[in-house]
Amino acid sequence: MSIEADLTALYTAGRQQFPDHADLVSGEAKKLGGVMDDLNRISAYAGDSAVLTDALSVLDDIYDALRQTVQTINDCAVGLVNIADDYANRDAETREAMKNIEDDVDYEHNPPAAVPEDNGDPETPGDYSGSGAESTPDPESPDDDKAERDQEVEDNTPTGPAVE
Repeated sequence: MSIEADLTALYTAGRQQFPDHADLVSGEAKKLGGVMDDLNRISAYAGDSAVLTDALSVLDDIYDALRQTVQTINDCAVGLVNIADDYANRDAETREAMKNIEDDVDYEHNPPAAVPEDNGDPETPGDYSGSGAESTPDPESPDDDKAERDQEVEDNTPTGPAVE
């Protein structure tokens, strides 16, 4: 039984192409994270309305999927290189071919892409990005503070003889 493998393709994919794609996805995730921070701040100032927190929740799910994609691509790249290494180490004919591949292929081993950090929980009231924006409190009903307002009016109403 013979297994044919294009070691050049395996090494190029694992050391160059996959890390490059992971970098692209990581960059897009970081851009989305910035948009989420802005929307979260706006949401906090607007009282964390349901429509904005729902939008943040959807964006957070997309952001998490992008983060996981970066990690998966990085893992695949490592796997491809390990497969090629293992194949090269087990087969004498392949070891000879490896000497030629290393001379013929001019590429660097790109490091794995940085996985963006977790943004936090968008369901938390206020701005979870650290800017310090607090959620705007819900407005009070006029009946809730009627007694206080009546007392304030009474305290500030002059008493005594009327001045003409």
